[in-house]
Amino acid sequence: HDAMGRYINLYYGSFAQLFGDLTDEELEDELYATLAHEFTHHVESLAGERGLELKDEAFMEEYRDGME
Repeated sequence: HDAMGRYINLYYGSFAQLFGDLTDEELEDELYATLAHEFTHHVESLAGERGLELKDEAFMEEYRDGME
C-alpha cells in the first residue's frame, strides 16, 4: 500500500527460479493460484479480516519447525 493505492506485484524472476522447469500451462496455473491467493489477502484486508494471513502464518511456522 502506498500513495498509488494497493497493488500486487508478481516478479518474473522469482517464478522463473522456482518454477522454471514447468510447462507453460503449469506455470500459468501457478501464476493464477498465486494471484488468487494475493487477491484474497487484498480483499480480506479491505474487509478487516485476517483469515488467510493467519493460515499463512501457521503454514510458515510448521515449515520452519520442519527445518529444525
